[in-house]
Amino acid sequence: AEVVPDSFRSRAISLVLAGGVVAAIVGPTLARYSVDWLAPVTYAGAYVGVVCFQATIMLILLTVQIPRPPRMALRGGRPLAEIARQPKFMLAVAGGAVLIFLATMVIRAHPRLTAPPADGEEAAEATAPATVEAPSAARLFGLLLPVAAILLLCWIALKPEQQYAIVLYLLYPASFAVALVMLFDKATRSWSAKNGGESFREWLLCDLLVFFLILGFLNLLESTAGAKYESLIWDMLHLAAFFLVFWLLDRRLTRLRFLAAYLYLTLLPVLLLIWRAMQGVPAAKDPSWWDTIWPLFSLGVIFFILELIAVIASRDRDKQAVPAIKDGLYVVLVGIALIAAVPAAEG
Repeated sequence: AEVVPDSFRSRAISLVLAGGVVAAIVGPTLARYSVDWLAPVTYAGAYVGVVCFQATIMLILLTVQIPRPPRMALRGGRPLAEIARQPKFMLAVAGGAVLIFLATMVIRAHPRLTAPPADGEEAAEATAPATVEAPSAARLFGLLLPVAAILLLCWIALKPEQQYAIVLYLLYPASFAVALVMLFDKATRSWSAKNGGESFREWLLCDLLVFFLILGFLNLLESTAGAKYESLIWDMLHLAAFFLVFWLLDRRLTRLRFLAAYLYLTLLPVLLLIWRAMQGVPAAKDPSWWDTIWPLFSLGVIFFILELIAVIASRDRDKQAVPAIKDGLYVVLVGIALIAAVPAAEG
């Protein structure tokens, strides 16, 4: 509509809108009647129909002569780092990640969305008790809503020093309190579908997660950011990832939960590095290797690879002795790395 004469502009807009209406009718109709065109391969006909339509559209567009806009000299512009610090950009990234996560959880919670029912499945469902389990996506969505509300509140109405106070004095203490409740629930649970080796591994990694949560709080407290606080999204990401990984370890039976825990522990030093860069924390002069993030990051990468090899090599859940020893060694090495990074006392 922008390249046609003014006298034809209203008609051009009408034609574009009419094309959208026609597409809304033709598209679902074609998808419905082309499912079995290439039977017995279900949905192959629908894909062929889409390819034909796209090819036709491309041929039509080749005949459309749209004048090229004048060449403009592009100068200036904001650097990517500055754009990434904008609340709107952070909100868009976080919103996209949440939507993808929820869509994945909904699909996994409903097998009918990924596979047709097997023979006799409908009859079995008809005689099954009328009990419905709430999908994981619905339960997690209820937890994500307050997180989104807090982010919007901070970005729209609160100053940086107020955001800093909320994260430091509300979110981190509340997260630690919830973590203690989850640990207490785990300790007082008299039943379990997991063997002793798995439970031992879960305890080691869950305790380590809680310990790093405390270190995150101390890092924020020591920064005294106040009015210079610009890392809200990264602190919220840390807290959300903590609860997600803790939930995977404690509540799920998949063997990939330990792999997810090691991935989280590997990325935590990287998250700290990003957080310090966002806050403009100056790097120490001539730091030793132990004073950097690389000892923890290197340990995380090594043990993540070892866990990945263990998952691929063995599918027996009962064989947890060697993985438990590996996890214990990891916790010991992490403790040594943290002690080595403690600055020497002066005087």
